Amino acid sequence: MFLTFESPRSISALKKLASQLRADNVSMAQHEALNRAANAAGFSNYKHAQRHLPDVMRLLTIRVRWRSDASSGVESLSYPFPWSADDVVAMKLRAARIAASWASAPQSLTHSAIADSQYSARVWATQCVRELMFMEATGLRPVFISHVLPRRRIKFMGETGYERVAPPGEDHLSGWRCPQSKSVVLLDEPYIDSNRYQSAERLNWLSDYGYTQAKSGWGGTYLPPETVMVMLVKDGGSLTINDLESKIRGLPDNFGVADTQWKGKSESFALA
Repeated sequence: MFLTFESPRSISALKKLASQLRADNVSMAQHEALNRAANAAGFSNYKHAQRHLPDVMRLLTIRVRWRSDASSGVESLSYPFPWSADDVVAMKLRAARIAASWASAPQSLTHSAIADSQYSARVWATQCVRELMFMEATGLRPVFISHVLPRRRIKFMGETGYERVAPPGEDHLSGWRCPQSKSVVLLDEPYIDSNRYQSAERLNWLSDYGYTQAKSGWGGTYLPPETVMVMLVKDGGSLTINDLESKIRGLPDNFGVADTQWKGKSESFALA
């Protein structure tokens, strides 16, 4: 089942939705409202949800300040995660977009830089939330791309060395690794009208370095729906393309940076 940004992620959120359903339809029985709320969360009924959801999952808020010539403000995007702000900081996710944030409150992370527009601030906040979604669903952690790209042997002026080789035609490439198995995943997130990931050069690279790739049904972490996400998984590892896709395909995709997709809050005030 495909979840939405608003789908309940805890029993308390599920009960809140059930109350809203009953307020909209006073003839609806409590058990029916709970079952419908459980359906919205991806479960067959309320008892099914009780076996899998925590009692409470608090919202984690990503805040990004912005300033342009004409105005300034803060864009904030909140989503329930099983982590506090301090938990995320303690992960030391140096290769993640969230790395440039500090814990400004127990459940709030504020980006250390100031964006040059409201649009850019929304992009940064949305990308951080999408990366955290991907992390939670897969258990993978971001790593610097130079640490996980395959190497090839080269000779220069009689000396032998190695260089990292990126997939031909890549765009917005990021590297990910499983902390337990050390399996490597690359995410290539080109713009939707690009087909460079299907080129002969890319297919040769996959064959040469032992990777399998597939386009995900989930929009990804960069800028969907303007971009797509192509997963590249190292062959022979404990993680396969199908495994990865099964974990992320149902993640929320009904949010973004455009006014019609923005699920966050916008505050306008002067920044010092």
